Amino acid sequence: MTIAGTYTPKPGAAPLPRMIAAQAALETKMLLRNGEQLLLTVVIPTLLLVLFSSVDIVDTGKGRSVDFLAPGILALAVMSTAFTGQAIATGFERRYGVLKRLAASPLPRWGLMAAKTASVLVTELLQVILLTAIAFSLGWSPHGNPLAVLLLLILGTAAFSGLGLLMAGTLKAEATLAAANLVFLLLLVGGGVIVPLDKFPDAAQDVLGLLPISALSDGLRDVLQHGAGMPWGIWGSSPCGESWGWRRPGSSSAGSSSPGAPGVAERTLVKPCTSVPPTMVRVPNVTRADALAAARNPLALIAERWTPAPRTVRRAALAALVMAVVIVVTGGAVRLTGSGLGCPTWPKCTDDSLTTTSAMGFHGVIEFGNRMLTYVLCAAVGWAIIAARSQKPWRRSLTRLGWAQFWIVMSNAILGGIVVLVGLNPYTVAAHFLLSTALIAVATLMWQRACEGDGAPRPLVGKAVQQLVWFLVTASVLLIAVGTVVTGAGPHAGDSSDVERMPLDWETVSKLHAVLAWIVVTLTFALWFVLKAVDAPKGPLHRTRDLFLILLAQGVIGYVQYFTDLPEALVALHMLGSCLVWIGVLRVLLSLRERPEAVADLPGPSTESALTRA
Repeated sequence: MTIAGTYTPKPGAAPLPRMIAAQAALETKMLLRNGEQLLLTVVIPTLLLVLFSSVDIVDTGKGRSVDFLAPGILALAVMSTAFTGQAIATGFERRYGVLKRLAASPLPRWGLMAAKTASVLVTELLQVILLTAIAFSLGWSPHGNPLAVLLLLILGTAAFSGLGLLMAGTLKAEATLAAANLVFLLLLVGGGVIVPLDKFPDAAQDVLGLLPISALSDGLRDVLQHGAGMPWGIWGSSPCGESWGWRRPGSSSAGSSSPGAPGVAERTLVKPCTSVPPTMVRVPNVTRADALAAARNPLALIAERWTPAPRTVRRAALAALVMAVVIVVTGGAVRLTGSGLGCPTWPKCTDDSLTTTSAMGFHGVIEFGNRMLTYVLCAAVGWAIIAARSQKPWRRSLTRLGWAQFWIVMSNAILGGIVVLVGLNPYTVAAHFLLSTALIAVATLMWQRACEGDGAPRPLVGKAVQQLVWFLVTASVLLIAVGTVVTGAGPHAGDSSDVERMPLDWETVSKLHAVLAWIVVTLTFALWFVLKAVDAPKGPLHRTRDLFLILLAQGVIGYVQYFTDLPEALVALHMLGSCLVWIGVLRVLLSLRERPEAVADLPGPSTESALTRA
């Protein structure tokens, strides 16, 4: 009984549709926030569609490649979400007891299954929209009934969901992780997604045709490519009924396709890079003594009269890094446009003129413009030096990194002059690029150090992981070095006139470069799994993920430019990607430790008593 002004609580579960909708929304949010899931469900299908549709690597028969590939990639997207992602996520929910806890909630088992199904369908809808838009941009012309396509996708989702839940309910979580990824790769290669089944031996075609991915991809291809009606016959081998053998449904509260599950404590990094708003300080007048001091040590005078905010120092360091990358890209533009000798001498542009003349045309403008950008780079490095020197307290190590960049820029300017004077000798050009790579390394280090303190570095991972990262750094250095050899032996000599090339077979060196690239990708992928296994902090994990995505994009550009006879635009993008890969590798290396703010030693009780007795 209640009285006026009081309320009686009404315990009980929420309405069943609301519970299912809330669980489905949670499943979908956790899946979309998971980087590994996005790699599996979005990045890999997208890259495969773009790469194999743009480059004639696989013979897909008559017609355009995209008409054959688009239905297969849609089937792959369904498999990646309904089978691989769901199997791994559910397996680890089982291991960490999430399913037991959800079994005690008011949500019934069939409601749990409905929420999982709704989450998978929402994800697949986003995949289909993205992949269809990309396929249309590549010239895809689909045919057939959209309702038939929808029914095929729903039946494929049911089949793959059944297999995924069957695997998650049978195997251990670690075994599910390995088996699901292995099955994904095998079905990708042998399921008619990219390679037509008629390219395989006759004995293998009958077996591969029974795979669920083959049934789904062939059905979608019959409808979308050939305009056929509903191919009911292909579903005779559909394994939908196997899903009924799974007895322990569950719900994802982590939505992860990796061993990282809820309840696992996460370590957080020290973040000294907090933004501090700048303050306005009155600047005193300059006296005669100040002028004499400025003549002797101008940086010290500036430091006395100006204290930049930490944010300003970080921005100055980042500006120097950005300009180091820009100068590499513009140098590549000089080479790709054949303007390497647009200014035939150095330090002047011609024997009689310091600047380019109208008679030198377009090539002279390109080369002289690149030389002028060196002054912009010097200004950016100078700003970084002044900001680091003026910071309070003075961080001597940060200032030294700024000066190191300055001397590398000066050395590279001289080396650039030598490159011109020796007529673009390929060995000097390679050294010129490698010195620019060293500049990017120092600039990256300064940028990272500007976001840290000066305390003693503390490792965040074990020595085995550190050694693996050093192997990655070494392989990346070899990759960049061999890349300069590919350039030195390749067709882009840097000038329209005859220029000496390295006496090496360009295609052989390119294949060696590709092998090293795959080694770097493999080491990065292995590092990511190792970091997940040892429960590493988020910093190294995120840096490794970023590097992996950059490597994938760089690999796609590299293969496309190789098979399209090195178009200038793609070569320029590849040079930019080389800089980004190098920065990504260095960020992974620097993320393995943290450096807190240095704390000055304070006198303890014993020291104070000793001073009192004195």
